[in-house]
Amino acid sequence: TDYPRDRKKVQKLLKNQMKKFPKYELAYRNLATHYMNNKRDFDAEKIFKEHIKLNSDNLDVSYYWLGRIYQKRFQFLKAEDNLLASLKLDYTDNTLYYLALNYIKIGEPEKAIPLLKDSINLDPEGEISMFLLADIYYNNKNYFESKKLLEKIIKLNPDNKEANELLKKLLVK
Repeated sequence: TDYPRDRKKVQKLLKNQMKKFPKYELAYRNLATHYMNNKRDFDAEKIFKEHIKLNSDNLDVSYYWLGRIYQKRFQFLKAEDNLLASLKLDYTDNTLYYLALNYIKIGEPEKAIPLLKDSINLDPEGEISMFLLADIYYNNKNYFESKKLLEKIIKLNPDNKEANELLKKLLVK
């Protein structure tokens, strides 16, 4: 469906699709995503939950975005539950990254390490997961592993500012 540019018209169109076809799960996901894009996370949360109640396909997407919403609100236990539910349905590098980030934010970086390794295995060029893992290694004084990852990131993207800065700090040690 081509959606109009005006966000109120988009919302009306998607709400009408949901009323007309209450099991049309794509309308739920599209409306929730539209709300998120317009910084209306509470509305998005409500629609993602309604989508989950449909018990339809692609629930991993709704669980993933609910996890991200809860992370933004510092509701890390709810974030963890939803990200784990998403992973059970679709094991993706992106969800692994955000679950790892969740563990870091609650002070459990050791739980993040295997998730980030899996994320990197799924996306060997995933700089963001590599950098987060390199940072954990650096903070745990595992400089050898940190350096290996940082060099790999810089080889993939020589302009990666964060990786270059951390590597410089590491080389001073």
